[in-house]
Amino acid sequence: MTARERILAALDGLGPAELELVALIAERAAAQGRHSYGELHVATDPRRFEQEALLEVADGMFYVAAGLMRAARPPA
Repeated sequence: MTARERILAALDGLGPAELELVALIAERAAAQGRHSYGELHVATDPRRFEQEALLEVADGMFYVAAGLMRAARPPA
């Protein structure tokens, strides 16, 4: 079974919110990732994926904390 076939089969078992998350990831990979880096070739890609992930997680935590702080403030 190809990767495309496995994805399509897995989609049948997902609910609407899960499908939205999968769509977001696929859209970002197709648009942003390919635009910035071209087609992914894991074996030869020079990026340090662990380091990239660490920085992305740190950024995400920053944005979540800022959003929570904003939400916790009483309206002025």
